Amino acid sequence: ADPLEDIGDGIYHFNIGSDRGILKEMIFSKVEIPKLAEMRSAQAIESGGDQLNQLAFPFNCKLKLVGNTLFIPGMIFYANPSFMGLGNPQDKASIAYQLNLGGYFLVLDTTTTISPGSFETTVTGVTIGHGKVT
Repeated sequence: ADPLEDIGDGIYHFNIGSDRGILKEMIFSKVEIPKLAEMRSAQAIESGGDQLNQLAFPFNCKLKLVGNTLFIPGMIFYANPSFMGLGNPQDKASIAYQLNLGGYFLVLDTTTTISPGSFETTVTGVTIGHGKVT
């Protein structure tokens, strides 16, 4: 998850709360997996583990961007939620890592909307991993 290394591979990084760039909004949506929370709750009770693990679902990410033509399906982007106070998604001790928020996403869909006074691109991605975990 090194932005300087990734840009050479065409992987753009987006940070929540950045004061510059084309990102307008980053929306995470939980992937519903039936009975996963119940299974993790039972595992935590049996092993005496952390109850936070119950909330660790895969999350997909939708980016609302200033209008552009940078993305096509099949590309990868990196979403960093650390400015929300959740920590680095690559740090095992961070809440972002424990909740499975952030990291690399595979672009499935892009939509560009042009209307008078507005030019917006929406990119929808599915989670593929955190990157190198520390």
